[in-house]
Amino acid sequence: MREEWKQRVLEEKKQLDERIVNLDAFVLTSEFDDLHEKEQVRLGQQSLYMKKYKSVLQLRITAWRYPEQVVR
Repeated sequence: MREEWKQRVLEEKKQLDERIVNLDAFVLTSEFDDLHEKEQVRLGQQSLYMKKYKSVLQLRITAWRYPEQVVR
């Protein structure tokens, strides 16, 4: 059985994946186009940081699964 904290990280990444998909889909809508330009920029920044965070989570997960391949 996985350690509880690892399971929480896996669940967090799964939820983050879903949120990224939803935000990326929203950006393609007319509702997004109707937003103030500054709000569009903020949502773009949010998407960028969410994707960076996802990358960090994926690095952690990979390190658990393949510890011999991960450079520390």
